[in-house]
Amino acid sequence: MNDMHSCSYFCDRPACIKAQRDELRAALAAQPAEPVGDVVVSCNEDGQIVAVTRQDDEGRILSVIAEAQPAPSHRAPSHRLSDARMDGIYNAWRDMGDDVSYGDLMRMVEAEIQGGK
Repeated sequence: MNDMHSCSYFCDRPACIKAQRDELRAALAAQPAEPVGDVVVSCNEDGQIVAVTRQDDEGRILSVIAEAQPAPSHRAPSHRLSDARMDGIYNAWRDMGDDVSYGDLMRMVEAEIQGGK
């Protein structure tokens, strides 16, 4: 007999915890292994980073990795770093653990751009 009940992720019944774990594991496994698109850093006219996004070859935003607050009110120029360098920065940020923020990622990318000028 299946004694599962309809509950939320706050349920602490062992069967529910296992079902939630299995559901999350399946969702994670369904995600593509390699991200699609180029990582693009968008800056405002003052050179401050306003967003880090993944874009397709036509410049359409596929996903937003990080966005500075407040959002700019004008179109910002973009600075492209090599895919390998952006992936390296992103992976280094991700590997820093749970105590880092998107602001930390923005500062890392900005430092790379400033160092590259």
